[in-house]
Amino acid sequence: NIHNNNNNQEWDLLSDHKCESDGVPHNILHVLEEHTDEVWCLAYSPNGKFLAAGSKDGAIAIWNVSENDYKIAHRFTAHQGSVAFVSFSPDSQLFLSGGSDGALRLFDPQNGTAVRTFSVHSNSVTCGAWLPDNLHFVSGSVDKTMILMDINGHESHKWTDIPVHDLKISSDGSLLIVLPFEKHILIYDLNKLEEKEVKIESEGLMTSIDLSKDSSNILVNMNDSGKIHIFDLENRKICKTLQSHIQKKFVIRSAFGGMSSTFVASGSEDAKVYVWNHKVGTLLSTLEGHYGIVNAVCWNPVVSGVLASASDDHTIRIWGNVKRSRVQPE
Repeated sequence: NIHNNNNNQEWDLLSDHKCESDGVPHNILHVLEEHTDEVWCLAYSPNGKFLAAGSKDGAIAIWNVSENDYKIAHRFTAHQGSVAFVSFSPDSQLFLSGGSDGALRLFDPQNGTAVRTFSVHSNSVTCGAWLPDNLHFVSGSVDKTMILMDINGHESHKWTDIPVHDLKISSDGSLLIVLPFEKHILIYDLNKLEEKEVKIESEGLMTSIDLSKDSSNILVNMNDSGKIHIFDLENRKICKTLQSHIQKKFVIRSAFGGMSSTFVASGSEDAKVYVWNHKVGTLLSTLEGHYGIVNAVCWNPVVSGVLASASDDHTIRIWGNVKRSRVQPE
């Protein structure tokens, strides 16, 4: 059953019983049209109540999310340039954005107000991620620095000489996974603030990363080759390669999804969204509806099988399975 995403059910690829496909999106549920330029990044809040997205023109939009509805809550210009990332704190009370203007901005998603602006980088801020304490985060920039700081602006540590494409923090807050402008991944111990003896090499140019829920696997988008590699963090080796989408020139941000990170979704330069079961490497769904490059995707953390995608066509599309979408048990 290649569609089933239940931890308690054994995988039986030879079984002839009918597949349950409730975890796989197939239909367009909503089209969100608040942006007036290319949408480059998006994120659901961990509690599933908000969706935030940033665009090329510096605008950020926030929607209130219920199981069957998306209502625009706030839209504002956040950066004097493109928005590179948006990231919610683990408790969903704050979200962080970074952009080509070199600024980091902290917002309250409930009322859409700016809490603080941090001018700690001298060039474009490309990425940021929160620690589990909801108080600290790490930002990365093309200015060759990464900074660990708290929500009041107090810096705890700075790494230098590392221009950063992307970064993620493990679910327990112990590891910082960094994708520099090189053909490898670096891993740092946040408890000791030093680089661990882990350096995962790759043959091609990597452009973005994601972590599985248990932080055991790293999802890596490759430019030129158009492949997505999944690395086993412990063994430092590729355990699966996915390929159907197109990525030749631009940054595409893929994402793990499902209760146990069974699924992988990716945008594509052909304006489609692809969904795989990465456990077996099987393409499950090809979603058509966008009219431009799909730059990023994000899974709803609360409602099973619901996926958001951001595109150069200025829209966000919400995908799901009309028959099966349901709230996941806590």
